[in-house]
Amino acid sequence: MRGCFLVSRSGAFCSKPAARAFPRRECGATLPKICPKDSYTEGGWGKYRGSLEGSSMFTLLSHSGPGRTLAAAALLAAGLAGAIMPAQAEVLDARTTPASTRAPVISVDPATLPDFALFRECEACPEMVVMPGGSFEMGSPSTETGRNVDEGPQRQVSVSRFAMSRFETTWAEWEACVAAGRCTSAGGDAGWGKGRRPVIDVDWNDARAYAGYVSGQTRGAYRLPSEAEWEYAARGGTSTRWSFGEAEGQLGNHAWFSGNSSSRSQPVGGRTANPWGLFDVHGNVWEWVEDCWAGSYLGAPTNGTALAAPDCESRAARGGSWFNIPQGLHSANRYWYAPTDRGIMTGFRLSRTLSDLVLRPGTSEIERLATRAPGTVFRDGFTSGSGEGPEMVVLPSGNFMMGSPLDETGGFEDEGPQRSVRIGYEFAVGRYEVTWSQYSACVSAGACPAAEDDGFGQGSRPVTNVSWEDAQAYVTWLNQKTGLTGRSDRYRLLTEAEWEYAARAGSKARWSFGDDESRLGNFAWFGSGSGWRTQPVGGKTANGFGLHDLHGNAWEWVEDCYEPGYRGQPSDGSAFRKSSCSSRVYRGGAWNNSLQYLRSAVRNWGSPGFRNYDLGLRLARTLP
Repeated sequence: MRGCFLVSRSGAFCSKPAARAFPRRECGATLPKICPKDSYTEGGWGKYRGSLEGSSMFTLLSHSGPGRTLAAAALLAAGLAGAIMPAQAEVLDARTTPASTRAPVISVDPATLPDFALFRECEACPEMVVMPGGSFEMGSPSTETGRNVDEGPQRQVSVSRFAMSRFETTWAEWEACVAAGRCTSAGGDAGWGKGRRPVIDVDWNDARAYAGYVSGQTRGAYRLPSEAEWEYAARGGTSTRWSFGEAEGQLGNHAWFSGNSSSRSQPVGGRTANPWGLFDVHGNVWEWVEDCWAGSYLGAPTNGTALAAPDCESRAARGGSWFNIPQGLHSANRYWYAPTDRGIMTGFRLSRTLSDLVLRPGTSEIERLATRAPGTVFRDGFTSGSGEGPEMVVLPSGNFMMGSPLDETGGFEDEGPQRSVRIGYEFAVGRYEVTWSQYSACVSAGACPAAEDDGFGQGSRPVTNVSWEDAQAYVTWLNQKTGLTGRSDRYRLLTEAEWEYAARAGSKARWSFGDDESRLGNFAWFGSGSGWRTQPVGGKTANGFGLHDLHGNAWEWVEDCYEPGYRGQPSDGSAFRKSSCSSRVYRGGAWNNSLQYLRSAVRNWGSPGFRNYDLGLRLARTLP
């Protein structure tokens, strides 16, 4: 166990220096011989800390390099904690608000806002409109002028309440994602200009990457809309060919199309909105949606979720573009592209989940497949009908460089050699570390051993003092409660590769947000900023995948056996296993660590039965 220090009730500093050529401090396996775990008290440490601040010993305790002390971190944390949230702005109704009036930045859960409320969750976030839940006839009747056969059979679809982008995603919004390293540069603007024009030349995967970026800037689950959500929102409560009616002569007031676009995209919001306050749902650019393409609606979901398939060669797009004639812009019109296709007529807009997706026992396989959309947040319902599993976030497949480069500040030898790892599948990861409330339910059922909170408190704080074996007991219990025992799509611990992929969220830097250590207090509970204890999960900014506390708060067990280096280890995302495994890996750092030990590449290890007050877990879930 590395990077830790303890203080006894008497105020003595307890540590076990490592006999190694590179910097490391160890305690843990021999912890009872050095500092009995029950000798730690918040009051004792507070008294001791007060006598040390500014001293050379305090600098030593910080583990953070010459001249840097935890006192500085405390001042930073205090400044962040004292930041005052802006007063909640007046709620604006998207149906009556001009396009030139920007949505207010909110500090409340958007699920609490009224229907048609206009909001943003951060200054650079897209403007969103709350869509009411309801039902509608999806597709076009056989008598509709200009109808295509793939628009049927028309059927009743129910849609849960959600939020939809007021505008198509703009170049300005897209380039913020590129600057953050979460999106790749789009193909180009065709010489038309950027700014408020819709981004073009982006494929389906690009659009999903942007959704993940926005999710990471907020606590929301942003994603591409399902095809049903798109048509429901575009119609805005109407059943006519276009959202404004049947009069083709009015199309130019509502859409940029072949008749008025000057053969190019135009800045968003330049035409009249639909009845629900959404702009450019007809024309300007085609918009990617989540669904796998099918040539009809036979067998498609009727609950508003996306049509999913294990091997999907084409994805749907909706709305028509600046190039199309009026027939191509009616509300039911559909088209398809390969997921890797890019073009000057194609962009996207986002949706946001407002209510939890709960998979109940008996959920159909096609509905379970729909949960594979990256950015989707879901929970599994218990088979008893009472209770639910933890919130899970779907992560995309992808490649990343695992480990740290030789020149990374604070790196350790066992973080290399750095190598490319391919996560060739989508999987779900716990949005938060497993909490005391969640683990205690397993204890109450007699399926998990009780743990100690060391006086830190329980509730929504991460459970600690759990061993790798305890974590496996919790996984087994949760699979039983959710009816997933024996299934391929079940709960488990993350592999070490999956953990680092999830923690990095596309970043190659020391932390998921970059290399600027002054920002770490925004993302992590650590050092004096933590109050020298765990804190409730989700209190810091999420990473680019929308996951919280991957840096700090509590170390997290993973599946793998520990080896001091990556030579010969799997490069496909699977766990490293041995027939005899005396040490298991845990990752992420904790509240009592300095910033060096919160880097994305840091590794730690302990025996499968080892417990400590800074050690917990996070779950993964295989998807169908």
